[in-house]
Amino acid sequence: MRFKPVDLADLPDSIPITPAAPGCIAKIVVDKREMRCAVSKEIDKMRVDLKDHSLFSLPYGQFPDANTSAGIDLEFRTLSIADYVLSDRVGVERKTTDDFLKTLLERHELFSQLMDLKMAYKRPLLVVEGEGGQNAIFTSRMIDPASIWGILEAITIGFHIPILYTNDCAETARILC
Repeated sequence: MRFKPVDLADLPDSIPITPAAPGCIAKIVVDKREMRCAVSKEIDKMRVDLKDHSLFSLPYGQFPDANTSAGIDLEFRTLSIADYVLSDRVGVERKTTDDFLKTLLERHELFSQLMDLKMAYKRPLLVVEGEGGQNAIFTSRMIDPASIWGILEAITIGFHIPILYTNDCAETARILC
């Protein structure tokens, strides 16, 4: 399959990242379509201990102590490329294992989405989320494992896009933070 080269003029302007809100240590721009996603809700609960810089999630009903911890500022925007923007250099495409395979096999959009991500960000990242991590891709449908390995190799070696595998939305949120 050959891909039409992407003209940089066709890509959206870079996403300017404004400083994080007071009391927040970092900012993540989230595509509006991910607003109801459990990952966004998990990120909203994340806090960073200001003494040892460890990441933790606030228990339900507990309020943060602004003197000892800082949060992650979430900004929701309509993004044409990426689901999460961590900086002007880092764009993240998140796929559940089912969506990864649907985008690849049914909608035939996976490689074009990743090419756009690669062209728009210096450090693109693909996160594949599903119970069982990487094994979920191999077990969720009856697809020859050699074909899946070829796809993963094309993404990591051909596109130079690292792939991180998570078991659930909480793990994905921790990776993004």
